[in-house]
Amino acid sequence: MHRLLSTLLLLNASSALAAAVHSWTDEHGIRHFSDRPSALHSTQAQPLPSAPSPGPSQQRRDNTAQRAAAEQRRFNDVLRRDAFREEQARQQRCRTLEEQLAMLRDRPRLRLADAAGSPRPLDEAEREVLIRDTRERLRISCPR
Repeated sequence: MHRLLSTLLLLNASSALAAAVHSWTDEHGIRHFSDRPSALHSTQAQPLPSAPSPGPSQQRRDNTAQRAAAEQRRFNDVLRRDAFREEQARQQRCRTLEEQLAMLRDRPRLRLADAAGSPRPLDEAEREVLIRDTRERLRISCPR
């Protein structure tokens, strides 16, 4: 039903657009234009010219819009790719932090390299500080 009504409206509109323009001059010398002939004066029917086809300027606008849309798609693709890579890196950092936390919790006798590069045992206070810091970095970087 909706399609039928739309089709009838379009056909009616197209026939109105294809109609002629009627013109006449009245007794005072004023020229009149109408879509209907005058009942009082003789009229001349002039067909309406058809709308011009889109010329080069319209094509340039269309090409510009197409180029802009293509550029936007490329930009969006780069953003998605970068977001995907950042998410992968974040997940890797989270796995590393979780492994470090497990190692700090499960191994009380850890050794840490000093400034000279020599290994030294990690005391309990240092271990607790590292555990607390690692948990905090996990909380900030890797929300669950």
